[in-house]
Amino acid sequence: MLKGKAPAAQLPFHLPAVYKDQARSLLNAVYKSWVFGGMGSWNDSPPYSAYSHQREQEYNILSARLYETLVQCARGAVNSVVLL
Repeated sequence: MLKGKAPAAQLPFHLPAVYKDQARSLLNAVYKSWVFGGMGSWNDSPPYSAYSHQREQEYNILSARLYETLVQCARGAVNSVVLL
């Protein structure tokens, strides 16, 4: 999705024309990778499974890293149109 081999992303939300294809692709990747919240999400069964397999700490660390990475990517894409 991020290699640029597919056509520009069609996002499920409106994004002003000022955004370049790279920003659209990155936001599309973030949107499609967002596993936090909703039925069957990362926050439903995985925490209990991690706990029952004594991997709760690893789950918490990886969840925090994934969340921060997705937020940073979204922030970078959205801020890519800020003029200096």
